[in-house]
Amino acid sequence: MLIPRKENIFSKIRDFFWRYPRGVFGKGGLLYSTYLFYKSVRPFSHIFLFILGFFGLGFANYYHSSAFLKVEEDILTEGVIIGDSVLSRINPLLPSNNQLETDLARLIYHPLIRVNASGEVKPILASSWEETSGDGMEYKLFLRDDVYWHDGEKFTADDVIATFLSGTLCE
Repeated sequence: MLIPRKENIFSKIRDFFWRYPRGVFGKGGLLYSTYLFYKSVRPFSHIFLFILGFFGLGFANYYHSSAFLKVEEDILTEGVIIGDSVLSRINPLLPSNNQLETDLARLIYHPLIRVNASGEVKPILASSWEETSGDGMEYKLFLRDDVYWHDGEKFTADDVIATFLSGTLCE
């Protein structure tokens, strides 16, 4: 007795899915009926869709978009697509036509000072400086005491000299 009932249930489910495309997409289906209704109240339907889109964008703006995208704010991930290019040098002192070398140099090396858009000199790894010549061509830079490498070694003037030597004399 159970088998005919199960076959009856399965055949009803099968028949529902068999008729599903016609019931939704065909003439007299759900989408076609919705389209006809939308068309019959046309000025109001456009206004309704505009308001719905406006509030949808406002909702997405009100609730930070990273909540939808699951963005980790503490993690920086950078991806670079390169072809057959080979890394020849990663040095901030030497100009490179390879964008990957330039990007890596900017991520690895920090400058002693940086000049911003308004022309002001801002210290980065140098704490201060003083002019040693009267013509403004020579300066003595004092390094910050609170800068350490990833392995705990203190940043010194020897590190600056090594960077300059690796870029100018060793090539």
